[in-house]
Amino acid sequence: MHFFFDEVTFPKEWFRTIKFYIDTGDFKNDVLVLTGSLSMYLKKEVELFPGRRGFGRDIVIMPLTFREFIKVFSPEIYEKIPKIERIEKEEIFKKAYEALPYFDKIQELFKKYLKIGGFPLAVKNEEITQDVKESYWAWIKSDLAKIDRSEENFKRIAKAILEKTPSAISLNSIAKEFDISTHKTVFEYLDVMEKMFIVKILYHIDLDKIIPNLKKNRKVCFTDPFFFYLFSDICLIKLPDESVLVENVVASHLSRKFDAFYWKKQREIDVVIRSEEIIGFEVKWSEKVDDFSKIKIGKMKNVFCLTKDLIDK
Repeated sequence: MHFFFDEVTFPKEWFRTIKFYIDTGDFKNDVLVLTGSLSMYLKKEVELFPGRRGFGRDIVIMPLTFREFIKVFSPEIYEKIPKIERIEKEEIFKKAYEALPYFDKIQELFKKYLKIGGFPLAVKNEEITQDVKESYWAWIKSDLAKIDRSEENFKRIAKAILEKTPSAISLNSIAKEFDISTHKTVFEYLDVMEKMFIVKILYHIDLDKIIPNLKKNRKVCFTDPFFFYLFSDICLIKLPDESVLVENVVASHLSRKFDAFYWKKQREIDVVIRSEEIIGFEVKWSEKVDDFSKIKIGKMKNVFCLTKDLIDK
């Protein structure tokens, strides 16, 4: 039999009941589907079934990617846009040229994606209304309450991200500038935000050793454009420029599939991914881009420059 438990995390210590019936063998031939708040990850409740999960797995429902967004609003274009199978120079340019006939429509949809993001309520309404923002803010506050975290500290760090992104941040500087007790508190709240899939943290990468340097400043990006609108409203702060949203979209999309970092020395590489090779991505969201110099640093042999309207090898 199949048993569906919706919002299973609502009762306190819900997992004890599930564990009891698993251990007694009542569910040995059954499939359990448990849905609930992301607070189960924050409280580590999802990890309390070692040896009792069979072939079960965790499924996290994320906001729509831009490609999925296209499928919703223009399924005919979605069917025509080729999918990049490998992060290789020839493959990327080949698929980019194949998609070129649909460029204007893709740009139109991307502008729309930047304005509403990929959360279901915003997508359904085709706009971010006050009701939509209040609904998701209530979800966040509920999860913060469940793990006994301060709503005020959360808002201060959200404000810091809005003000500083896409620049790398220092935990100590954020603590001092935004009146947060210690850098450890900043670290803890960023960790909470990442486990809630609100942000993605990009660490600086050593391009010779191919390991993250945890002592250097880190970049923090929102996982969906919606969060910019939500937190700019809640924190009473101006929305960043469109180019900032675009860089966040690039970083969050790449980090869904690859280990993602950034690099900075004399210049900065916005996102560096660890795939079969080490590949960099620079986001130049402007009409004209002058700097297309070939960059080879350490074990990173290719850097792709993502522009607003130019395709050029």
